[in-house]
Amino acid sequence: MGARQATWAAVAAVCLLPARAWSSVQVDPVARLALEGGYDSNVAFDGRGGQMARVSPDVGLKFSDHTWTLRTVYGADLFHYPERADQQVLNQRGALGLHMRLTERTDLRVDGLVSYAPDPIGIARLGYVVAEGDALLWRGDAKLSWRWTPRFTVSATYRERAARLAGSGVALHAPGAEAAWRLDERTEIGASYRFDSFQRLGDTLEGGNAHEALAFGRWRWTRRLSLEAEAGPALWNGREGPAVVPVAGITLHASGRPGDLRLSARHGVGINALARSSLTDSLEAGFAWRFARSFVLRGDGGFWHGGLMPDGAGATTGYGGSGEVAWIVRRGLEVGIGASRYGRIDTTSAELQRNQVGLRVAWTNETH
Repeated sequence: MGARQATWAAVAAVCLLPARAWSSVQVDPVARLALEGGYDSNVAFDGRGGQMARVSPDVGLKFSDHTWTLRTVYGADLFHYPERADQQVLNQRGALGLHMRLTERTDLRVDGLVSYAPDPIGIARLGYVVAEGDALLWRGDAKLSWRWTPRFTVSATYRERAARLAGSGVALHAPGAEAAWRLDERTEIGASYRFDSFQRLGDTLEGGNAHEALAFGRWRWTRRLSLEAEAGPALWNGREGPAVVPVAGITLHASGRPGDLRLSARHGVGINALARSSLTDSLEAGFAWRFARSFVLRGDGGFWHGGLMPDGAGATTGYGGSGEVAWIVRRGLEVGIGASRYGRIDTTSAELQRNQVGLRVAWTNETH
């Protein structure tokens, strides 16, 4: 089942709730609007820069009651480049998030994101650094958990990742299962299994599947600081024959009144920057820090390295990062200046390097 099918299944589950349940549902609108103007160093994909303007609306609805929450959002980025022949470019995206407590012991979580980006700057923000050509990307995660005992929980999981660049790509469908044992209020350990099935999209030749058997641990050191790690082997089956590859990942998350910080690193089976099944390495970071009462500093970025399975041959390395300092004028309204850079390390081609700097005004009705 793909991400779009999972999305419709989640919506159907909510729509089938009894009419009496709907009577207590709270419905809140989701609305955001960002306006930006600035400079782009590679508007013509040949190293030549020029002016850039962006209008980014997001609209949606949030449904909630005491047992479930559903949030749906559609957004777009309309870019205007005066120096280009095709002056307007429209990138689009849609997101869905569902959290439902089915019983006192059973929880369901579903998250999905679909993005279409005919402009490479939109693609780069999602970890794919390419030259001209459109991209259709989607990702989804689902987890159905049952608390068997106060300390022992079993879960069915599903992961969907897909990337189609300029007519070719690959989709990753990964059903799995997980068992977790809570040692104390702050520590949880367990084991999980995932079956990774790669589906060819377009004219790509990439395919294959993998069996992942992982051990994991989750530690909540304090109320505001947590760490999650997993490691284990994966058995890869592809055109080259079977091979065993290591899988490992770690994520650190900190949150508090001044802001949030997230650091993650992963090595294992995935999709690389050219939309191929690959042995991937990723290092990502993101933070938001509020200071001087009315200012916030934000940043996010990462490195993505991936080569063909199972030995990482023909690897590509991309990177991207952006930062912004914003003045919070009032609740829901801010003005900021920011910059971003995206590129590839494995090539010096001018068409694969891009910088942007701009002034942004943003409004949102969500203040929590």
